[in-house]
Amino acid sequence: MVISVDQIFQLQERCLQHALPVVMEEYTFVKGCIELIANRHVNIEAINQLDDDDRERIRGVHTYLNETLSHLIISLKLALYGACVESCTILRNALERMAAMAAMVENENLKPPINHKTAFRMIKARREIQRLHGELSTYFVHIERSMSQRFTLNGKSYPAVGSAIDHEGTRDVLRLLMTASLYVVRALTDFYNLKREMVGEAYFQQAQSLEDKYNHIAELAARNRV
Repeated sequence: MVISVDQIFQLQERCLQHALPVVMEEYTFVKGCIELIANRHVNIEAINQLDDDDRERIRGVHTYLNETLSHLIISLKLALYGACVESCTILRNALERMAAMAAMVENENLKPPINHKTAFRMIKARREIQRLHGELSTYFVHIERSMSQRFTLNGKSYPAVGSAIDHEGTRDVLRLLMTASLYVVRALTDFYNLKREMVGEAYFQQAQSLEDKYNHIAELAARNRV
């Protein structure tokens, strides 16, 4: 049998449609975080009233934010394809951009480019990102200890070549993406809190709504584990 790349692409989309109903709650949450960030309205007039140093800092934060957003979108799509290892590899890269962004939010004098190791050391308030980065490095990225590139379906083991029907693995990655995407929203909210008129109150209301949804999902998950 001859396998074409076009067939693999078609299988990826079929896997995505198969996975979505199973992880709809997690997917909807991650989608909400991404869309809040992508659709935020930044008040240019408010930014123009700042001095050059503040405007340069805003550009730095937004640059790392945009890189993070790109990585989150790609990681989400790969997770829905069932490409869990690849998704987490991209997510780990996203965490490094998040760390640089969060470090700039917390340290006014920090300027890009920022090495991710330096960024991790500079973060004081939202340190959970270091733990998540370490977990992804150990269990997904570093090949000597990474998870298997196989999945089990109907009792049989198959290689995960670009796609897989792996609901458990996809859900696990989506939950990591939930934590990571909310981290970005929280760090960005910390930044805009310094000058709330940059984005307006609607942004903060939507951010709080995501916090409430995350807590609700976490509570339900905790009950199910009991």
